[in-house]
Amino acid sequence: MHIESKRNESRESSTDDNLTRKRALVAEAVELLNRPMSEAVARAKELQAAWKKVGPVRGPESDRVWEQFILACDRVFELSALEHYIRKRPENATAKPDEQVNMRVQALRDFIKYDQQEQLTLEENLGKLSSAPANDAFRQMLQGKIRAFERKIRTKNDLIEMLRQRLVA
Repeated sequence: MHIESKRNESRESSTDDNLTRKRALVAEAVELLNRPMSEAVARAKELQAAWKKVGPVRGPESDRVWEQFILACDRVFELSALEHYIRKRPENATAKPDEQVNMRVQALRDFIKYDQQEQLTLEENLGKLSSAPANDAFRQMLQGKIRAFERKIRTKNDLIEMLRQRLVA
């Protein structure tokens, strides 16, 4: 009985420590948007690798901290993709700062439309899938892809809001 309670205490302590470490990774990931983009992308990848090395977190906080982390990393990767797209556009070189923001917002809106079309296609395919147990793995894969597109769309909308706030400031 005593040994079992010591094991449980050790496991709980480890889980608390893991939660603290994951929260620190979230905090750093959130701050990445304040860094130069190439540095932010490289660091986001390092943080993702570090996340995998931290042990499990139990309970409802596990999902919350994961969601915060993945959204922070997604913002970095989506903003990096946006900046890459904008750099390739010749009209960006002569655009005024507010025009550059508007170009970015419009590009994000276009990307959202594409993501919504992809998500709709996945949802239609999921709806056509029979409920046979043999389709469970494929159904789970489609559901995961749909959730990923939902997250991408939410991230792009967050970036639009962030760009608008920067324009006002």
